[in-house]
Amino acid sequence: MQVRKKKKKKKKKEKEKEKEKKEKKEEKEERQLSRRSALAVLSLTDVERIKQTELVRRIGVSQGHLSHIERGETEVGAEILLKISQEFGKSIEWLLTGEE
Repeated sequence: MQVRKKKKKKKKKEKEKEKEKKEKKEEKEERQLSRRSALAVLSLTDVERIKQTELVRRIGVSQGHLSHIERGETEVGAEILLKISQEFGKSIEWLLTGEE
């Protein structure tokens, strides 16, 4: 009877570890996506040769918000991605991945 309990506990711990590992992987992927988006926003200022002040004016965000995006501290929301896409003629895919 105790052997069964030990096996169940062991399986439960393994499942918990697997779940934790999966969650960490998903969090890492989200951070990477956010960082790639931030880099795309930064490169947009280089590609379009505009200043950040012009970028924030054209997409309707504050300088502080843009700063958080660039540092990867804030995710680029769908609304902002759409505004950037429309304003600069860039695809959402390019903004998210840097690739067309």
